[in-house]
Amino acid sequence: MGMQAIYPQPRTSLPNKGHTKYPYLLGKLMITRSNHVWCTDITYVPMPHGHVYLCCILDWYSRKILGWQVSNTMDASLCQQALLIAIKQSKAFPEILNTDQGSQFTSLEWISSLKKRGISISMDGKGRWRDNVYIERFWRSIKYECIFLKEYSTLPALKNGLQRWIKRYNTWRPHQALGNKTPHQFYEEKLCKSELQEQAITLALASMAHAFKVLKCSTSGSRGHVASLRKPLKPSVAHPKPCLDLTLPVILDYVPTLRSQNSKNPSFTKLILKNFWSKNGVHLKG
Repeated sequence: MGMQAIYPQPRTSLPNKGHTKYPYLLGKLMITRSNHVWCTDITYVPMPHGHVYLCCILDWYSRKILGWQVSNTMDASLCQQALLIAIKQSKAFPEILNTDQGSQFTSLEWISSLKKRGISISMDGKGRWRDNVYIERFWRSIKYECIFLKEYSTLPALKNGLQRWIKRYNTWRPHQALGNKTPHQFYEEKLCKSELQEQAITLALASMAHAFKVLKCSTSGSRGHVASLRKPLKPSVAHPKPCLDLTLPVILDYVPTLRSQNSKNPSFTKLILKNFWSKNGVHLKG
């Protein structure tokens, strides 16, 4: 009858034993904003006379597809092209990019392209598909709702079909986990908030520097010196005054220098942030 079961057949995550493997960085990480973590993977697309390969870049927090590319070869250049498209469309770099341990993602070309942009590298554990669960779930959706149903016969037809489906996925299809918002809506909303957070964090770093300067000039830890830290900050450069609520764990996760200082003297860090930020329109919860 010519009937055949549909299931994944070719393996796309083939490791190279000579390449360096990197640890998984997302285990206990609180991902709280867009462009904090991106993830990527490669999957096969069946064609009448063989296979082509699809690589996608997905924003972990919003589930939005930021860039994708199709090729009839599965090498590092396919992944790099998808990454460049994602960077061009989002106008941003992620802090962390998570992949599996496939040879394309452990290759020198891929690793160097991430390092030169200051992107931290994270890799799934061996056989741990759950470590990259959002991109794996996306593969199921796009295959069973688009690729397997349409059975594209040419590469141009496949690209046009994928473009339409991914645009619909990003801008039309609501996600229950995102509060019934589309990935694009959730991405833009959290992006605006993270920009305000970045402005506030710039202000916090300037506040910390001012506080350390005051403490350095003092010879004792008297109340008078601590009180002097409560004066409004007057930086040489005018900083924006974002009005938003932030929690200390979010701030410490965002700025490694503050996290390091907090581990040494948590009460002092909290005092500085609360007093200085309240004078500049930022409310710190907790």
